[in-house]
Amino acid sequence: MKRFLLVAFLLWGPLRHHATAADIPIVLGVDGTWGRSELGLGARLVLGFGSARAWEAVGHFVYYFPHVEFDTEFHDYEVNANLTRSFDLGEEALRPFFGAGLNMARETRTVEQQGEKRRTFDETNAAVSLLVGMHIGYGMRGLFGEARAVIGKDTQMVVTAGLRF
Repeated sequence: MKRFLLVAFLLWGPLRHHATAADIPIVLGVDGTWGRSELGLGARLVLGFGSARAWEAVGHFVYYFPHVEFDTEFHDYEVNANLTRSFDLGEEALRPFFGAGLNMARETRTVEQQGEKRRTFDETNAAVSLLVGMHIGYGMRGLFGEARAVIGKDTQMVVTAGLRF
């Protein structure tokens, strides 16, 4: 509960200055993610707002492709909702950013034994995300890379790189 209140407090400041829908640009992106010793493919939705679009709300979905045994069906995905703040270094094409948000990860594993499928593992975890990264490009479009610490039951480090268009 303390983590949730901390994240809500951090997100409230930038969001209290609301803007009209016409003031908020929307950018989509695709990315590759490496975390939990698994490769994942992701999609993201980015909403820019604030002074010079320095604040961004980022919704991110990642589906992981773990190495599994032949008779095992495994599904592993996560959803992230982050708020980031970027900084201008004087070079318009390079913008470092940092942020925080919420993470929800789900894993299910089904094993086939003697021709019958049996669920052996089913877990959903919520966590807090802290992230840093670099955006390379003009405006909100371009390449990006980020490192994200997911702090919860299974604390881990996740690295993501992709394209926003």
